[in-house]
This record gives sequence, C-alpha cells and structure tokens, in this order.
Amino acid sequence: GAPPTATQRTSGAADWLIASRPQGKAYGNRSLIPSTRTHQPATAAGQYGRFSSSRCPTASTAKMSASTPAGTAHTYQASLNSQDSRGANRARPNASPQPNDARRLRPASATTSSPGPATAEVFARSMSALGISDTATIVIYEQEGVFSAPRARWMLRTFGAKNIYILNGGLNARTAANLPTESGEVQRPAATFHATLNHQAVKDFAQIQQLIAEHKQILDARSAARFTGTAPEPRPGISSGHMPGATSMPFTDLIEAGRLKSPEDLRDLFAAKHVDLQQPITTTCGSGVTAAVVALGLEIAGANQVTLYDGSWAEYAQHPDAVIEKNS
Repeated sequence: GAPPTATQRTSGAADWLIASRPQGKAYGNRSLIPSTRTHQPATAAGQYGRFSSSRCPTASTAKMSASTPAGTAHTYQASLNSQDSRGANRARPNASPQPNDARRLRPASATTSSPGPATAEVFARSMSALGISDTATIVIYEQEGVFSAPRARWMLRTFGAKNIYILNGGLNARTAANLPTESGEVQRPAATFHATLNHQAVKDFAQIQQLIAEHKQILDARSAARFTGTAPEPRPGISSGHMPGATSMPFTDLIEAGRLKSPEDLRDLFAAKHVDLQQPITTTCGSGVTAAVVALGLEIAGANQVTLYDGSWAEYAQHPDAVIEKNS
C-alpha cells in the first residue's frame, strides 16, 4: 500500500508507528518518519524480539485514514538483536545459538527450563515503559523490504494488541514518495499495555513433533538450499535440512520489489505448493522471525488457522529427538 502521508500522521493515522530494525545501526543519523521514538536494542527488543495483527494487516493510505481513531501519531523504533534487514536470518557472530532466550515465547505445554522467555508480565512492562498501549492503533515499518516487521506484528497480536498494521515497503517506500523523515531520539510518556499471551498462536517442540506425526501442514521459511541440506545453516553447530513432511516456502518468494505480493499472487503461490488455506498451518524458519512473514502472507491470502513454531530450526535441529531430512 502507499505510505501514510504527513497529514495522516498528524491527524490520527495511528497512535504508534513502530520501526523494526537490526541491532548495530546508527540511529542518530538514520532517517525516520517524524516523531519516531528510538530505543536501544538490548532492552525491550531483547525481551520481546518479534510480533502480529488481525485482518487487513498491511497498511495502505485508504485503510489507515478510514479505520484509525483520531489522535496524534507517534513512532517507535525497535530492533531484533540477532537478525538483519537484508532478507536472511543471521546468527550473532561467534555466539552460541540460544533457542530459549528472552526473545521467545513459552507455549502452554512448554516444559523446558529457560533463562527468561517473554512472559505477558515482561511484555506488558516493556511496552508500557515505551508508551505503547494494547488499545493503540499501531503501524510497524522497517528500513526496507519485508523482514522483521511481520514478527513485530505477530508478537504484538500474540500478546493482545488488536489494531496493528504494517507499512508495505518500509521506510524506503515513504522516502521514495518524498514524504518527510527526521533523525534523533524522541521520548514519549509511559502508557498501559494489558498483555495476555495467546497460547494457541505458539507451537513448541512437543507440539511440532505431534504435527509431524499427524502429517499436518508445516511451512518452512528458510531458503530452499538450507531446507534440502545443500547449504549450511548460519548458526554454528546446527545441521541444515528439514522436518519430515514440511514444505519449503522461502519467505523471499512472498516478496516482490520490496513489498508483499498481492493476495491473488500469494494464493497462487500457496496453491502451487499444495497448501490448503482452509486447514491449520504452522510456520517455521531459522529463529522465528521470517516464519512471521509467511504467517502474514497466509493471512492475507485468506488462511485463518495459522500458528508459529517460535523455537524454529535453531531449537528443533539441536533437540536430541529431532528427525532431520536432507532431500527435496
């Protein structure tokens, strides 16, 4: 969709605009949509790591002006500390994989101990401190393309936010339209985010094992070469390959010219892979980020029973009970 105009930004297009960017970028000299709030990546972003929304999840100018309440628009800049925005899951250099780190959610059936998975209490505290409420209308954007913003969307919805949109094309789409941006940090007053974790949206290893045994639909957002096992994983010590019965669905196939494809094109893509949009579907990837891109594409295409395996390949491939296949 077209980027929101400056008029919309100041006349009620959204209560929050969230910029999702990778750690390590210089915030002070990077352009932002006016009133963006910047945030250092190791705090709140390290606690929630990714996100979601409901129907009509990509924001267009018409949708935003017609469906959002009046009020001053605000923006927030987040980051994902183990990812980059160029379209590939990346491991932190020289770091061991941490499948149960603080960016993960704990499903209802999870039994493994974790140093600090994102709980409703932690998420609520982080969002409230950033000035984001669960009743706000939120627009998420990233620097370019479609990569981490869908995870932000998924995470927010999984913790109870309802009015969430993604700026299709990211900040680059806005600057290409010659709309204003600014640099620097903006502070906002605290708000109240009432978080409730939707356990049904999240799958864990035990649930994935059950889905595999029952031959349910599992879509893998990693590259085809990592899926077949012909290319290595970017995380040290983790084998490439795929789960038995999974379908290769590289998230890059859902994107064209830096934007999500149309609903019609997405439906054609899923149909070509024999995906039944009327049946439950679980998405997975390397670490839970680009799985949210596929989940978003599925929803846009009309699927309404979509879940996400939060531990994804980083967890699955290290589990002693995991079966890894290396073929097409």
